[in-house]
Amino acid sequence: MKHESAILILSLAACILLASSHECGHGRMNVTPRKVTKSFNSGSNEGRRLQEYESIRIHMDYSSIQADKEAPLEARNYLTRIIMPAAEAYFENALKVIRESGTLILEDFGTCFEEIPTYLTTDGVEADLVIKVTAVESDEGWIAGASTCLLGVDNNRPIYGEIEWNYNYLNYDSLFLAENDILTGLHELMHVFGLSNDLYEYFWDNDNDDVQTGQTGTVTKNDIEYNYLNVEPLTTKLRDHFNCDEIEGGYLEN
Repeated sequence: MKHESAILILSLAACILLASSHECGHGRMNVTPRKVTKSFNSGSNEGRRLQEYESIRIHMDYSSIQADKEAPLEARNYLTRIIMPAAEAYFENALKVIRESGTLILEDFGTCFEEIPTYLTTDGVEADLVIKVTAVESDEGWIAGASTCLLGVDNNRPIYGEIEWNYNYLNYDSLFLAENDILTGLHELMHVFGLSNDLYEYFWDNDNDDVQTGQTGTVTKNDIEYNYLNVEPLTTKLRDHFNCDEIEGGYLEN
């Protein structure tokens, strides 16, 4: 993921991973990301990378939720009109990427958690990242899960991911609790952006212009083993915040 925006995500993760107290179903949706062979179509300028950092463009696909007439209308509207738009707006204001010109057209290898909508593999969209949002009813105790399915061929950046919500644990009947679900949406989007075991190998070292290595590890504290992520400026910010130079990095969930 060769872009400086990943640094901001990692810094934000330190607070949001701790602030979000929900049960994350990230592991249940885990798929192995694949690189597309052609992701942008822009005519004679196909594949041309723009040189300036601009706000990331996120396209949310709600086709599955909108087609599910058995789910409560209030719950569907809650996700598509309140929760996910708020999470989308947050990151579109917070993150900048080097865009590629043209239309983002996806390839469906049949390996994603959900089938990719046809319009995304034919006509495409003007976006840097597409998120397919789905929802089910389950009593298994998780609120949401996420996966990254497709990476850009030139920069390893996620270009297509999926987030699945659990209707049974949403707060759609009480807007006073919507903040909790918005935090969950931010949390799951971070998994798509890069906080996932399958994506650490694609982290980029800007100083050496190469894939970064050695940024993950395990540590045992109080007889409990934790996975951690050691990247800058995340590790330095954590050490400064807790006034502890021995912190290995950001401890991870799941």
